[in-house]
Amino acid sequence: MGAKQKTDGGAGRRKEPDAVQAEIATLFDPFPECFFVADLEGRLLHANAAARARFGLPAGRPRGRRIESLHPADQRDTACELFAAMIEGRTYRCTIPALDREGKAFPVDILAGRGRWDGREAILGVFVDVSEREALETALRERESNFSAMAEGSRDGVMALSLEGGVLYANARLLELTNRSGVEIRRAPLGAWLRGGAAAQVRRQVRKIRRGAPFLHHHEATLRPAGGGDVPVELSINAIFWNRAPAVMLEVRDISWRRHLQAQVLRAVAWEKQNLGRELHDGVAQRIAGAAYLCKSAQMKLADRDPVTAASLASIGEVLHEALGSVRHLARGMLPGLADRELAESLDRLAGSVSEMFGVECRFRHNGELAGLTGERAGEVYYIVQEAVMNAVRHGRPRCIRLAAGRAGRGRIRLRIEDDGVGFDPAATAPGSLGLQIMGYRAERLDGTLRLDAAEGRGTRVECTFPAGQESAKQGKD
Repeated sequence: MGAKQKTDGGAGRRKEPDAVQAEIATLFDPFPECFFVADLEGRLLHANAAARARFGLPAGRPRGRRIESLHPADQRDTACELFAAMIEGRTYRCTIPALDREGKAFPVDILAGRGRWDGREAILGVFVDVSEREALETALRERESNFSAMAEGSRDGVMALSLEGGVLYANARLLELTNRSGVEIRRAPLGAWLRGGAAAQVRRQVRKIRRGAPFLHHHEATLRPAGGGDVPVELSINAIFWNRAPAVMLEVRDISWRRHLQAQVLRAVAWEKQNLGRELHDGVAQRIAGAAYLCKSAQMKLADRDPVTAASLASIGEVLHEALGSVRHLARGMLPGLADRELAESLDRLAGSVSEMFGVECRFRHNGELAGLTGERAGEVYYIVQEAVMNAVRHGRPRCIRLAAGRAGRGRIRLRIEDDGVGFDPAATAPGSLGLQIMGYRAERLDGTLRLDAAEGRGTRVECTFPAGQESAKQGKD
């Protein structure tokens, strides 16, 4: 007779089946989920404490109960089919409603596999209550349904994107704005209908959301509909859930009306500045010049008879001449005279005026890149440079300001305004900074871009890049 099989747990020694069964029962009895064992006929052989409490089963072996009795009557055929599939090894996991001791149905995930119990083949399984997950999924489905209903009624274009950048949903307004069908918008990359760097910026924000940032971002861009014609839009990007997975909502708002209003406001401001400049030049400056002339005349008459008074009049005359120079410089800034001279000449005069008025070295370097730019485009460029230079003078305390025009490739011009002042932290700049907003808007009217590079202690650089053509599409529409 062979040696008797060892039952202790030494290395390389096998345990008796009863010992293994006892260990499994001991392991799963305090388990918070319901653990069952059933034979291949579907009869229950064992249930842990959680299962006995949840389903009202007696202690010990739950005799007379079958596995399908743990499910609602209308689900028992399905439960038998799933049990048969588990026996055949065709599935090991499924979701189905179960029925508790009070007759209330609740959803469970069943994870099961074949094993042995009481010396025979059996199915060992765990019922995991997924009521909370089902409730959450239902809430998410309702939320997505509400989202779709809200989006379809929106006057703005709305798109849902996966965190990989795929299009999950697009409302009717977005299809109208892009002049594309639902199939086309899903197949086309963002860059097919967002101009410039807007598509890349959206992808950057999506990557931030994918890394877990609860992000809300707004920026302006240009939309390119199928068939041509640009539309200025504002993009809003936010994190959402779609089909139970993290996703991104992209809201696209047509701001053509806003751009048109901005253009009208800028024209009105320019007109008022020119009126004020003419009034300063033709009115205030002439009066100061007249007062200076009278002062000089009186000084000459009193030079011999009353030298003390004459000296006072001479001092007054010097103050009046200084005031006259300041007023004329101010008037020239408001009246750049772009209709009468080349843009480069006007920028030369601006640099000279800044040097003279503020004692800052200001130079303009170019090689004819701005030749031929006239009218509104020349005005936009001039006022961008003027705003950047005055910002540097007012806030940067620079010793030197350098203005330079050059070629940027692909028929574009790059204009750079750089100073050696104290600089600033762009992140600390007020979001509503009017000067920067107006400069950015003027750059967009040129079909160009504006880039600001600044840091505390190392000066500021403003770069405006725009097409060398005479008129932009945006200006033609205003």
